[in-house]
Amino acid sequence: MSEGEYKVPIKEPIKTKDLDPDFKYEIADTYLGRHITACFKCGACTGGCPVGILTEIYKPRQIIGEALLGMREKVLTGGELWLCATCYTCEDRCPQKVNITDVIIALRNMAFREGHTPEALIEQARNMVETGWIQKTTASMDKRREELGLSRLPKMAVEDMQKIVKATGFIKYLYKKEDKK
Repeated sequence: MSEGEYKVPIKEPIKTKDLDPDFKYEIADTYLGRHITACFKCGACTGGCPVGILTEIYKPRQIIGEALLGMREKVLTGGELWLCATCYTCEDRCPQKVNITDVIIALRNMAFREGHTPEALIEQARNMVETGWIQKTTASMDKRREELGLSRLPKMAVEDMQKIVKATGFIKYLYKKEDKK
């Protein structure tokens, strides 16, 4: 490559046969996603996103644009949805009042229901239901806390949480049939 030249990464073309034209309406039919169609992809959300500043992978404008185009499979399975810090900076900056964080949450809910949640997040939810903590405590953690002069972490009352996840049906998403729970 000579001076001044640069390579533009080649992306796969979008195939219209892979698009779901009703996807944006499915999102808009949810309470959290109701404003998605007002987006005109100005980029204010991405320009102010603290996660977007730290990584090139997370771009709210791109996610919203792909959702509007009907790229259901890419949006729900891509993993980028789970990078949002839910700080609402994008909503503060959006001139169209799209409530982008809420749309991301709506998309996460859809992805979750369809089984596209990262296993690490499912494991954290299981831990929360079982112990009250997203990370299970270990003997080595207890020992380290003691060495630092910290008290042991309290045992959490998880009975109410367990009742809620059972009553809402959320439990079926946390445990596969081959799991014990």
